[in-house]
Amino acid sequence: MEIIKNFLYPNKNDILDPLSLVIKLYIYSYKPNGTKISILNNKIEIQEIGIFQSTVRTIKGDTKNDLINMLFPLTYACELYLGNLSLNKLSLNKYKRIFEQINKALDKLNQMYQINEITHNIEQLKNIVGNFLSDNNFDPKTIISNWNEPASILKKSFYKQTNTIWTSNRLDILIGFINEISTSSSDEITQCLIFSLSSYINYIDMLVVKMISDLHLLR
Repeated sequence: MEIIKNFLYPNKNDILDPLSLVIKLYIYSYKPNGTKISILNNKIEIQEIGIFQSTVRTIKGDTKNDLINMLFPLTYACELYLGNLSLNKLSLNKYKRIFEQINKALDKLNQMYQINEITHNIEQLKNIVGNFLSDNNFDPKTIISNWNEPASILKKSFYKQTNTIWTSNRLDILIGFINEISTSSSDEITQCLIFSLSSYINYIDMLVVKMISDLHLLR
């Protein structure tokens, strides 16, 4: 079984596209309780509730501890879109509503994983998002002590590369989806929009994974 898992699902790490991660968490916040998250092959997968959910997670080698792999890319996304690296106040306000929804996703994860270590990891993620939402000059080093060490700087250089996937046109499409969802008049419309946004992000995933593969960052 271990050999099969390693062959089919070889890549569990935090070389993730930061904004794609954020949008997957945004989508997750609209999913019913019991939905889970998998980090696999340089992307986030949302695992719907079903009788085979546990079996699929076992085959993919998913563990609750995988959630900590979101820490660096999520922090980078906060710094880029909410922090002092963001372009201007107008740009900041565009993304704030996305990140405000992220805390709802993290609360949902917290309710599901009632384990001290996992709860600590999720609270760390919440602290990062919350601090950037309240202070765009927040310094991640206050929570992540090695944020500016060489290995971390290397990771951030990877994130900078994957972030180039997000052209201005793609960002406009994304913000358009978020605006439509935010002003939706019914749950039925919201779920339809979430489904469409999920499909769009699946397309972005394809671009990101190809880029990472081309850059030889998969292993």
